[in-house]
Amino acid sequence: GYQPQADGSYLVNHSGQVVLINPAGHFHGFFKVPQNPEDMALTFRSVYKAWEQR
Repeated sequence: GYQPQADGSYLVNHSGQVVLINPAGHFHGFFKVPQNPEDMALTFRSVYKAWEQR
């Protein structure tokens, strides 16, 4: 979204999502902001381990 500013300009909010792609190159999910590096690493390892067991 955006917010009008007093000087006539606009403040634009951008997302900061990180997309998780599986080893086959397909979308698996995404991480929403705020992103916690430890949680992201845990999720990545979990997805990778599940993929290896296929």
